[in-house]
Amino acid sequence: MHQPIAASRPLDDEDAHRFFSGDDDDDALPNIDVTRRDFSNITDELPPDLGKLAFPFNLLSDQIDRVHHQLGLRGQGVTIGIVDSGIDYHHPAFGTGFGPSHKVALGYDLVGNRFRLADPFSRQEKGTPLDDCHKDDLRGSGHGTHVAGIIAADDRVYNFQGVAPEATVGMWRVFGCSSSTSSDLVIKGMISAYEAGCQIINLSLGGPNNWAQDASAIVANRIASRGVPVVVAAGNEGDQGAFYISSPSTGNAVLSVASIDNNVTLQKSFDVMDAKESFAYDLSSSTRWFPNGTLVSYNLDDKSAELGCEGMSTSQSVKDKIVLVRRGSCTYNEKAKTAAAQGAIGVVVYDPSHAMAYSPSTTIKDAPIPLVAVAGSTGYRLLEMLSNESKGIEVQFNIVLSPQLVPSGGLPSNFSSVGPTNQLGMKPNIAGIGGFVFSTLPLALGGYGTLSGTSMASPFVAGCLALYLQAYPGADVHEMIEHFMNYAQPASVRQAVVPQPATMRLVDFLDNPAKQGAGLIQPFDGIVEPLHVSPSQISFNDSAHRQTHTLTVKNNDPFRTAWISVRQDASAALLPFDLMYQGYSPLQPADVGIVPATLDLSQDTFTLEPGMSASIEVQVKEVETSALGNVTNFPFPIFGGYVKLQATLKNGLQEDNASKVRLFIISRLLTGTSFFVTEVWQFDPVKNERLSRVGFADIQTFLPRDTLDSHPWSISHWSGTVLAKTPKSIINGISLQDLPLDPGIYVLYWRALKLLGDPHQEESWETSTSHPFEIS
Repeated sequence: MHQPIAASRPLDDEDAHRFFSGDDDDDALPNIDVTRRDFSNITDELPPDLGKLAFPFNLLSDQIDRVHHQLGLRGQGVTIGIVDSGIDYHHPAFGTGFGPSHKVALGYDLVGNRFRLADPFSRQEKGTPLDDCHKDDLRGSGHGTHVAGIIAADDRVYNFQGVAPEATVGMWRVFGCSSSTSSDLVIKGMISAYEAGCQIINLSLGGPNNWAQDASAIVANRIASRGVPVVVAAGNEGDQGAFYISSPSTGNAVLSVASIDNNVTLQKSFDVMDAKESFAYDLSSSTRWFPNGTLVSYNLDDKSAELGCEGMSTSQSVKDKIVLVRRGSCTYNEKAKTAAAQGAIGVVVYDPSHAMAYSPSTTIKDAPIPLVAVAGSTGYRLLEMLSNESKGIEVQFNIVLSPQLVPSGGLPSNFSSVGPTNQLGMKPNIAGIGGFVFSTLPLALGGYGTLSGTSMASPFVAGCLALYLQAYPGADVHEMIEHFMNYAQPASVRQAVVPQPATMRLVDFLDNPAKQGAGLIQPFDGIVEPLHVSPSQISFNDSAHRQTHTLTVKNNDPFRTAWISVRQDASAALLPFDLMYQGYSPLQPADVGIVPATLDLSQDTFTLEPGMSASIEVQVKEVETSALGNVTNFPFPIFGGYVKLQATLKNGLQEDNASKVRLFIISRLLTGTSFFVTEVWQFDPVKNERLSRVGFADIQTFLPRDTLDSHPWSISHWSGTVLAKTPKSIINGISLQDLPLDPGIYVLYWRALKLLGDPHQEESWETSTSHPFEIS
């Protein structure tokens, strides 16, 4: 994510003129400059098969796997434009080339490697968006390559894939190898991507602004209004409090994306040999390797000396040993220098405030020995071991990355910027996985690495939109975004920071929409679920101007009736101010508390026939602030929540519920097969013959053979429903719904494609038919 640092040059792209000739009510604000953080690559060596680890999106691996394999959607035929720092298209994940026949088919370099914002003459355009900073002995961040990998990586060597691995990528480079660019270049990149025909545009960049009238937000808004979704990172300024969303994500029609932490990440680990325990660690910014050896505490007897700063004494000799110190009081460089002066060969720092291993900032010049950092819990466990081992413990540091659980997985990221906008517009709109995301980096930076930011959440969402557009070509973009917001999953409050009455626990509340929008996007549900609610978000304005809103619910299922119940899911309130603590200066970060708001719904149960719609009027009935205690200390709390619709879909009197019918299909494969289909046919018991195919019970691809001992049978579950169309028509969006079988006599007809067989030739298939069965 990128943030403003100075004033910029004026817009110089003539093609941008018509994007400023619209009928917006408000004038555009001045241009701003944006900068990006320099991320360090943590990858030394990868596990042999990343696909088995479900990277990079473990938190939603089931949703994505179902889209890829059950629906057969991988983004094919969809082009996503990215405005960023360029891409290393020589990376195997991107097909090792650029141009119409390659995955990276479109793009342009608007700046060149040596572009610096302070020197307008340093800008040198190139015909391709290649990130090759290493050729000029410059170290870029690889940011754009990482973003592109989240969207569309397809690395067959490491079995690593992005959200939409068959999508086409366009890249417009607006960052050189330094850390900043200007909004006029960002605007030019957006317009170029739009004019090139991109169906989705992603911007993992921006600057804190919080106004929809910023120039880049206006252009992004107008592109989105023309039917090309613009997906933008909400910002990485969560520690700056409320009302701090980055532009251009502030545009009214722009999809602003918050970040949710992944639940698993790849990190290096070290082993405590005698205890047979392993812990995650991370190298400091100047450390390239770490020695094995004996670990001792800097000072077990004196907690203040445990910090390992200059002038602090040790409780034992640390010569030729690795020393454990606590973070605090002095820099990491000083800790390394102090330990080195006493003969230590390495430093392990633990930080009680860190739940994960992290990369400390050190320099080669000032940190003479290697330094790593571990989580606070790891530090405490090591101290416990050392208290029983006066001579220290033997540790071995591994260089291969391994999966490590993220304690905050599934919760809003601390860094994710918080809304709403200054005019109380709902931003962010939705959340993607942005914390601890593993993806591609330029080959010169190691090829792969883990980064965190709304910069990572935004391409995750953009990839989901690509999957939807493959399923429904020509879909209404506004309805698509609403639909994903309908089925997003709100996350719970990360932590309790405000005292609450014993009867109300903050941990039981969902987090505020101003932090996560509709919640974490669910790609499979957003593609297949038939009920649609519009609008997908509502704002009640300030307390003096509350409005009544109308929600329209439509049943898009062509066959089933929906029985719907409506309820309210309250969220924690956002507290921007604490007068007792610091007056009307915004809290940084904002606190959360309990301010229950009761909604008045015009109806809470109703029925929708196929294709029918109904309306629900929603208004605020009551807001209760007494739970905050002395409410005058917390002025202007921002309440929020979610209106939840629970639906049961039925066909006639038969309930479509997989738990009611649970059948098993057991087969044995003596060889592997690339295509294994279970068809459902109507059956005539009198003539003892199949009549007509009614659909597919199961479709599986690329199955291994079964074995005689450990894996003698292939078993799959069948819910008693069928996919009524062919796989090809399903992908084209004709039908994505399981349909219940009508009463009658049926058989299952299995077809397995022979090795080296032609799927278009009937003799290439092995077939088998089940005994007849009855559905009543």
